Amino acid sequence: MAAQTTATDNRNWLLTRRWLLVASAMLFLWIIAQIDKTNVSLIIADRAFLKELNLVGHNAELGGLMSAFFMGYGFSLFAWGFLVDRFGARNCAIAGSIAWGALVLVSSRVTSINEFLIVRFLLGAAEGNLWPVCNALTNRWFPAREHGRVQSLGVRIDSGHRGRYSTDERVDARE
Repeated sequence: MAAQTTATDNRNWLLTRRWLLVASAMLFLWIIAQIDKTNVSLIIADRAFLKELNLVGHNAELGGLMSAFFMGYGFSLFAWGFLVDRFGARNCAIAGSIAWGALVLVSSRVTSINEFLIVRFLLGAAEGNLWPVCNALTNRWFPAREHGRVQSLGVRIDSGHRGRYSTDERVDARE
């Protein structure tokens, strides 16, 4: 009887509330995050954008736009970790998403490369809440045996940007 119940549970894991609501919300955030991380690459290829900000031939400044984002992202991971522990994953997800949206709006209004560098750094800092929030939600909503499965959603999407060094230990341990 126990084996039959386990087989039924294994087939229906995707239909549980936590997978339909929590995992799908985290997957949606990861997809938007990847679009956000790569959108600078697209606008850098736009000649009209480069002319508007007087960036034609200024490759170092263009590289700085991508670097500023990742520096903000990297530095803020530690702060978001403490904030998630203090205020909870839901509150931090809401605050980070509001900041994220506001900074995307502000980034459409920049008029100089210096403004754009600052906005990209702040945007990275706002998006830095993604790992701590998703880890906290995973720990709260999913049993330990499903942590690797739910974490793999974000790792699979994100692996093109950070590679193997950022994958969760539980996922790497199975290889």
